[in-house]
Amino acid sequence: MFPGDDIARLLPEHLKSFADDLKEYPHGFAKWLYGALQNEIYQGDILKSIKVVGIDEDGDAVSRKGAAVVISHTCDCQQGQSEFILVAPVFSVQERIDGSELTTQQLNDYVRDLRANRITDLFFLPGIGGLPDCFVDFSQVCAIAAAHLYAATFPLSDHRLISLSQKGHYFFLMKMAFHFCRSDPKDSTRQS
Repeated sequence: MFPGDDIARLLPEHLKSFADDLKEYPHGFAKWLYGALQNEIYQGDILKSIKVVGIDEDGDAVSRKGAAVVISHTCDCQQGQSEFILVAPVFSVQERIDGSELTTQQLNDYVRDLRANRITDLFFLPGIGGLPDCFVDFSQVCAIAAAHLYAATFPLSDHRLISLSQKGHYFFLMKMAFHFCRSDPKDSTRQS
């Protein structure tokens, strides 16, 4: 998905080996994606269970309580820094498979592309610990009150599931930037 040679010059010295990891992607991906849980909330942290709200086709609010990834920058997630924190829902791959109406071949192709992180708005996360193979859906980002994450009724130590490693965080940023900042197709035109 991301050729390692192109980014090596952009990486800090202590992460130069990440370019080599990307050349081998997706082989070894799970070995460098995850890191140790930190004391603070970090961008890319996966929370076990939080309510994510969206608007359906009728304009009604719909919610889902489940795993979510922190989208907001780490400094914005620290207590007292921002009023809201952006999160995106995390869905299990099995959940997507079970709800699919695709043919067997289409579904196999879809899951292969999902696992290889070839689907623009989805970020695949291989299973680890209490997390099954799953994916982040960047198209469903929502804001939650930062005060909720720091409330006594939401003990953060009980709700954080996984943190990304430094390399995993860079990969997350690349995938997120690719989704949100990609250019329009060459043949698209905008009226002035």
